[in-house]
Amino acid sequence: MHSHSNGLRNLLSLFSYLVVSISLSLTNGSTEYHCYDSGNFTTNSAYDTNRFLILSSLSSHVTLDNGGFYSTSIGQDPEKVYAVALCRGDSPSNENCVNCITAASRDILTKCPNQKEAFIWGGGTPECLVHYADHLVFGNLDLPHGCIEYGGNLTEVLKSNLTEFDQIWEGLTDGLVKKVSMGSSRLKFATEEAVINALQTIYSLMQCTPDLSRSDCELCLRQCVDDWNCCLRTAGGNSERANCYFGWALYPFYSPRTKAPPPPSTDPPQIEAPPPSVSTDPLQVIPEATSSSSSSSLEHKLGSTKSAILKIDIDSLSQNEASITELYPR
Repeated sequence: MHSHSNGLRNLLSLFSYLVVSISLSLTNGSTEYHCYDSGNFTTNSAYDTNRFLILSSLSSHVTLDNGGFYSTSIGQDPEKVYAVALCRGDSPSNENCVNCITAASRDILTKCPNQKEAFIWGGGTPECLVHYADHLVFGNLDLPHGCIEYGGNLTEVLKSNLTEFDQIWEGLTDGLVKKVSMGSSRLKFATEEAVINALQTIYSLMQCTPDLSRSDCELCLRQCVDDWNCCLRTAGGNSERANCYFGWALYPFYSPRTKAPPPPSTDPPQIEAPPPSVSTDPLQVIPEATSSSSSSSLEHKLGSTKSAILKIDIDSLSQNEASITELYPR
């Protein structure tokens, strides 16, 4: 009886882990975000103003010429806000990158209305990352918080032996983790494919924020790969954290023009000079001000339109649904 009770309890625990927001991918994908529970701020406070201003400024300073990455801060402690922005390495143009950061910044204002820290992977196709906090985030690895999204039953679509598939998948992801972690301080990004059979290929993409060390990047990506231990036998999806991204599918979901990251350069990256009021140094400060914001949500396709998409917030094991509203000037 005791054994039966334990078994039932374990089953219920697994069920509660998996019962989260489920939707059909009948539209252009979804936005994944995490609102931290480490603290809240008061509306119209100095932190509120600084958060809005820093998120409003990010898209003005992100370009593919600097690897699509930007880090900055604003204000004075204890109301200081730090932020980083990162476009995915297969972003087709600067315009695409800028538009994505703009949309993601607006989205996170709505989805995490009073949290002192949050990150989002969203904003467009391909996605981009926006992460803000009340502490320095540049160069700091954050493993506990993340989201995974996956869809489709692998056994229903795979035209190969599952054991053979597992070997190919593990070899592909292991090699890609090593390749990306060896990227430069400008860009840590790569894509790779592995042929399963004459009819099917695995497509995989990984990226770290370039401020991570080689070891931290590898650790972050391996954690993303390990996330799939909860979701075996699913046909693709992605795992996202504040410092890294891993996506894979049985169809090409990224631009074929991007492969391995370029070799490290001895010259510093060329960053477009920002206005005097905004700092590109993560340890410097940009002046406080007030402004206004708006919200929009652009999403990306993650799987077959017939595949069920299961979203899991790794930290809270739930996905809070937030209405997407338009924010008007304050």
